[in-house]
Amino acid sequence: MQSSNSVNNSSNPQSSNSQSTNLDETTYLHILLATALAVSESEPKTFKQATSCADAPRWYTAMQEELDLMKEQDVWTVVLIPSSRHNIVDCRWVYKIKRDSAGQIKQYKARLVAKGFSQQPGTDFDEVFSPVVRYDSLRLLIALSISLGWKRPDQMDVKGAFLYGNLNKEIYMRLPSEYEEEGQCACLNRSIYGLKQSPSQWYQRLTGFLIPLGYVTAHFDPCILIHLEHKVIIAIYVDDITITEPNITQRENLKKSLKGEFKLSDLGSLNWLLGIEVQWQDDNSSVTLSQQAYIDQLLVRFGMDSCNPVHLPLNPDIKLFKAQDGGDLAEVSRYQQIIGSLMYLVIGTRPDLTYTVSALSQFSSKPTTQHMGILKQVLRYLKGTKNLTLIYRKSEVTLSGYSDSDYGGDRNDWKSTLGNIFQIAGNTISGRLVKQRCISTSMVEAEYIALSTTAKQQI
Repeated sequence: MQSSNSVNNSSNPQSSNSQSTNLDETTYLHILLATALAVSESEPKTFKQATSCADAPRWYTAMQEELDLMKEQDVWTVVLIPSSRHNIVDCRWVYKIKRDSAGQIKQYKARLVAKGFSQQPGTDFDEVFSPVVRYDSLRLLIALSISLGWKRPDQMDVKGAFLYGNLNKEIYMRLPSEYEEEGQCACLNRSIYGLKQSPSQWYQRLTGFLIPLGYVTAHFDPCILIHLEHKVIIAIYVDDITITEPNITQRENLKKSLKGEFKLSDLGSLNWLLGIEVQWQDDNSSVTLSQQAYIDQLLVRFGMDSCNPVHLPLNPDIKLFKAQDGGDLAEVSRYQQIIGSLMYLVIGTRPDLTYTVSALSQFSSKPTTQHMGILKQVLRYLKGTKNLTLIYRKSEVTLSGYSDSDYGGDRNDWKSTLGNIFQIAGNTISGRLVKQRCISTSMVEAEYIALSTTAKQQI
């Protein structure tokens, strides 16, 4: 991509966070993550910003790589704007700085995306549903891999995954403004990022390639594909593919087949996936899952990086009640942001927060200052326990499940709360905590409902 814009390398970057940091109270990693957060906030939002900042040469390179990939995939054909009443979807550039687990810059990524919100239902798209792999499934694969003594799972990244999807609708899109010519537009031959049906089309394209090779989708997760004869297990999360399999030859054959169909990056052994750091012992006797980097970033984001840690996320004698008329209310948007961020931890590597976050999330529409105070206590608890990890060790493969319930524990509606947890070879793979739908009339009934729910999860 040629640029007609001059780049001022001497221009000052955006100012950093004005909040001072006490170096005696933070670790080097924390400082690194705080800097990474400030930089991520300065990622360009528009083409003009990208081409006038100090990193303009890198963004030009990233945009050219994106356009080259689109040309290689024959994503669109330039045509005259149709005279009939066809909807023309707009587009824009999205810029992202990708980082590794230590916060170091890995890649400057530019993506040309369609403005899918301007698509018309029934005309531009029909089916938009696309599944993503469950965290329970990923933990299951890691637990099986370590317990059965298999080679570490491998990870692969599909470059421009959505561009491989085939469209079943005639869609027209405006050309990027810097390349737009009067009276012309793009007729899309393939799906593009931003279209509502793109995730679904990519999933169909990938599974349509794997199923004829002998793979079947797992009944418990449509993003887990299994080759029963070769014992190959594939987990799909959008454009990330994780391969688990005991036979090295079969694994390499699969990689060769995938590379022949898609443009892939082989990332080697699984060590970072969906914000979770995966650390393997040298002798493959155990593996740990951690989100410490995410916790550090979370504390910085909500101004709790210098707080004093506590030992409990929720005091056992505290009862939570709904807001009363005239009561002191907390800021709703901030409360919901913290809850959403904590839920990502819960489904990832911190089952110890399941009850607290689940209980506090019930007040997201109208939180009180008491609820916000407890939420800050959870962040203080995270400050002192950010080093906690899920540890998976090699052991005999057996499935264990546990179930429990309280009785009328919620003082707002007197419903009971049930919980269950499942382990493979003593390694936790799934956990669930949910309020029962009906009011139990006895402790026995509450426990029976919990056991019934747990049995369904086991099946």
